[in-house]
Amino acid sequence: MVTSLQPFTPYYFRVTAVNGSVEGGFSPDVLATTPADTAAPAWPDNSALTALPSGGEVVLSWPAASDNVSVTGYQVYLDTTQLTTVSGTTYTVTGLSTGSYNFSVIAVDAAGNTSPPLTASVTIDTVPPTTGSASVDPAVGATVGLGDNARIVIPPLSVSRP
Repeated sequence: MVTSLQPFTPYYFRVTAVNGSVEGGFSPDVLATTPADTAAPAWPDNSALTALPSGGEVVLSWPAASDNVSVTGYQVYLDTTQLTTVSGTTYTVTGLSTGSYNFSVIAVDAAGNTSPPLTASVTIDTVPPTTGSASVDPAVGATVGLGDNARIVIPPLSVSRP
C-alpha cells in the first residue's frame, strides 16, 4: 500500500517480482491518478467565533480548523461581503461606526473546499457619553464639573438615643 499521496495527482508505478534472491524484470509503467479532495475542513467541537468590540474596531478570533490535506486560509466576512483571507486565527476589523455587525469565518483548503461558517454578531457604540455636572448648595456657591477635582466632607450625624 502506498500512503501520503496528494489528491488529484498523477503517479507512475512499476513493479517487479522477487523469488528468493532472484529478481524479475520491471513491468511497464502504469499511470494512476489519485481522486480529487472533496473533504471540507472541519471545526473542533463546540467552536465559536469570538468578536470583541473596542471603539470603532472588532477583534475576531476562532480556533484552527482541521482538514485531510491542509487548511490554506480563513475567509472573513462582514454580512455577505468578504473582507479578506488570512492564514492565522485572528483578524481585526477597523473603521466601524455605531451599529450592529454580523461576522463570519470560513476555513478553506487547497482544493477550494469550505467549512460551515462560524458566526458572531456585535454592536458598536462610538458615541461618547454625555457630560454632566454636580451642583452644591447655592448658599455655598460652588459648582463641580465633570473632570474637576473636588473634596466633599460629610460630617457625622449625631443621633440622640432614648
